[in-house]
Amino acid sequence: MKKYFVSLFMSLFYVLLLQAQSVTIKQSFQAIPNSSVLASYKNQFGSWEEGDAFPYAVIRIELEGNAHEVTAAKQLLHLDLGELGYEVSVYKGMQNELLFLVPVAAQQIYLTCGTGCVQQCIITTSKPLQKNTVYLGRVHYVPEKLQTTLATHTDQYIFRQFFRFNLTPADAIVSVEVDGVMEIWSTNNGVAYKMLNYGSYPYLIYAEGYQPQHGTIEVSDESKAMDVILTPLQ
Repeated sequence: MKKYFVSLFMSLFYVLLLQAQSVTIKQSFQAIPNSSVLASYKNQFGSWEEGDAFPYAVIRIELEGNAHEVTAAKQLLHLDLGELGYEVSVYKGMQNELLFLVPVAAQQIYLTCGTGCVQQCIITTSKPLQKNTVYLGRVHYVPEKLQTTLATHTDQYIFRQFFRFNLTPADAIVSVEVDGVMEIWSTNNGVAYKMLNYGSYPYLIYAEGYQPQHGTIEVSDESKAMDVILTPLQ
């Protein structure tokens, strides 16, 4: 019996949490009038005369949660626009806010946090996007937890980030080692990208008639993309 209690105590000291990451829409996305955000975007992305329609919609996300959850949300939340691809946040300056510029041609917009994350639809064809408009919603993102140490009540989180290769030539093949397995990434118009955990990943990029390039990428909030220009064979 004594051995049982010792084993139980040690099990409780380090608790492995299998909780997956999740996104919850706390307030549905609605158009808001007279947004000051729109004016700041116009100044950043071109010269617009009075009355001109800004050719984008702005998706503005207010983030709920504790400091860990908000930090992870800023790093991991992206918009999936279907055939139009992924949109990453263009502004993370506010403490609890994300902003996305979205082409109004997008018919369905999903909020996602990458592999293993259940996407949440925030805009559908029943409510098409309007130019010159800001859509505001509130979201609570819970990142995937590795473990909680009961002695200090601290959490450890898995952090991920989209990493992108910009390729020349555009048909170059990208192979990246993930968890000991070489993965071939799909490419589109000279761009290959995937969501990865923070860390180091060996890569090999090659194309017919060019010298291959290999090395290691470091994935973090500061390291998100790499331009690769292969050298033609002599």
